[in-house]
Amino acid sequence: MPNCPSGVYHDGACLTGQEPICSDPNTRYFQGRCLSSLRPKCPDGSTMTANGDCITHVKPRCDSGILLNGDCVVGNPSCPDGTDHRDQNCVSRELPKCTEEGYEWSELEKQCRKQGKTECPDGYREENGQCVSGDVPDCGENGILEGKDCIGKKEPTCSDDTYWDGEDCRSPDEPNCGEGKRFKKEKNTCVAVAEPVCDDPDTVLDKALNKCVLVKGPQCPDGQKFNPATQGCVLLLGDCLEFEYCPAITSFAL
Repeated sequence: MPNCPSGVYHDGACLTGQEPICSDPNTRYFQGRCLSSLRPKCPDGSTMTANGDCITHVKPRCDSGILLNGDCVVGNPSCPDGTDHRDQNCVSRELPKCTEEGYEWSELEKQCRKQGKTECPDGYREENGQCVSGDVPDCGENGILEGKDCIGKKEPTCSDDTYWDGEDCRSPDEPNCGEGKRFKKEKNTCVAVAEPVCDDPDTVLDKALNKCVLVKGPQCPDGQKFNPATQGCVLLLGDCLEFEYCPAITSFAL
């Protein structure tokens, strides 16, 4: 195990409990970054949203900028030199510094760790500052390691008259919907056995239209018929279809 005279040994590394500091007096340490005490600034007449955009509330015309979700985006906020705008803060480009001697800032772990190569005991190897063993995590004879969890080898079980469908313990029996009804699996509900009827005896239900339509359909005067394409009545032309060329009748001499 590494020797940590002034720190704490954790996950194969010597870590310090002291909080890092930021050299710029106008910044403070927060969650692995040096945040400026100065807020980002937006152009006059605009405000900053939670997403970090500068918007105006002049609607609906934008003289300059972009219309986004009903707001005029007029530009990006500006931050002091040496800082970058992130979300709603100005973040210093300088990384935090560790106050305790012999420790340095780890950008990967967002904390102070002991300088130099980590010394690991026999049977361990150093990887990214941690002492890693060759042992495989044990989940027991009934478990399998998946990611950070031990997953049981057996599927969930339900009572004798139900089965697991991946979400619930489900009964194989269909619900009893009562007389005149049946269970429809596609809709997972009870529906009437009888089909719907139309009150007018001259009409029938057209399921495609979901309406009652006349059995006879549209009627036209004698010598004409209904043309769905024109929604009107057209003249019957014997064997010739309407609006098509009909050849002249040829007579033969006997």
